[in-house]
Amino acid sequence: MIPFAGSFKNKDIQQLVIELLNSLADQNNLRMMVETLIERGNCTLELKVFCRLKGINKALIRELEALRSDVRWKALCYLENFTGDEQVIKAIYKRLKDPEKRIRQRALLVLGNLEEGYSHEPLLQALDDSDEDVQICALRMLVRRNYPDIVSMLIKMSAKSKTLKAIALSELAQISPHDYTNVIKRMSPAQQRELRAKLEEFNLDIITTLKEELRDIDVNKRLKAAQAIKVIGLPVNIDDEYISSLTDPDERVRATLVKTIGVAGNTMAMSAILESLLDPDRRVRANAIETYAEMKDSHIFKHLASFLHDPDNRVRGNAVKVLMEMGYEPAFAALLDMLKSDQELMRLSALWVIEEIKEVRVKDLVAKISLLDHSSTVRERALKTLEVLGVTVRK
Repeated sequence: MIPFAGSFKNKDIQQLVIELLNSLADQNNLRMMVETLIERGNCTLELKVFCRLKGINKALIRELEALRSDVRWKALCYLENFTGDEQVIKAIYKRLKDPEKRIRQRALLVLGNLEEGYSHEPLLQALDDSDEDVQICALRMLVRRNYPDIVSMLIKMSAKSKTLKAIALSELAQISPHDYTNVIKRMSPAQQRELRAKLEEFNLDIITTLKEELRDIDVNKRLKAAQAIKVIGLPVNIDDEYISSLTDPDERVRATLVKTIGVAGNTMAMSAILESLLDPDRRVRANAIETYAEMKDSHIFKHLASFLHDPDNRVRGNAVKVLMEMGYEPAFAALLDMLKSDQELMRLSALWVIEEIKEVRVKDLVAKISLLDHSSTVRERALKTLEVLGVTVRK
């Protein structure tokens, strides 16, 4: 008699069980013994091989097509122990179209728990099942399977019903803010705007979590949080605590955060931006100029005029661009000075400004630079600038 109670850990006992099963001539008895072993949690590798060789798997697969739902259900429950068999997987996929709701759900659970050899496509198709409970099961299995486009999928499902929205919001709240940055980076600008609108509508406290990370002692965590806030682009509540982060000892954190205030468009942060304009780090100053321009301050000429002579090419370039766009005539003279500078980077930044604002008044000077500048890098960039200005370049 096979000792069915307990689990067969001992290899000798496992082998003895297989030998005893082989000795059974009656197929009904054999099937009953196998099912009992599976029910007791003794579906060993040896038993799986035995069932495949004896054709028990094939018999169960055939039973998945039975007219009686209880027969299909029982076969599915046994077959979920044999998902290493490709034929079994294919047969279970078919059950996602089963007329019985509980069988479709069970098939989803089996497929969702596969460790390998699975496809997301059948689970995605199940999201359109006629029954909401099946949709919910498919959604949870895709979350468990770490479906790559899980954020978009959850947002889509949130529009189907109140129940699905509640579940989707719960799952979205569990996603790391840093995972959202990876999702957004893969999206087109239009998709990014749509996602941000949805995230703002759902009010998931993503930014709150990141703001807490800005206080971490680890500078890498603070930098990562600042970058995430910038990429996600949701409105930021600019409070004293957040503004204090603009004085972070790490210049990379400061340079990133000053851009997030621009994204937020919060004029209450004006004093902090003005302080950032005086930051010792050039990247912070350059970013602060861009942010300040977005705030449409009436005193912008007074605060930015001095940067038309900044020794850093990017800082000066940003200042020239912003002030020329606002019609500040002295900025044009500063642009000409940049084009004539002895510094290669300064000339390159000037060409960038010209491309950005489509300044055609300097096209003749740019054409001369494209021919005579001693730097091949500057000459090549000047040719590109001419193309942006719509000037035909003879080669």
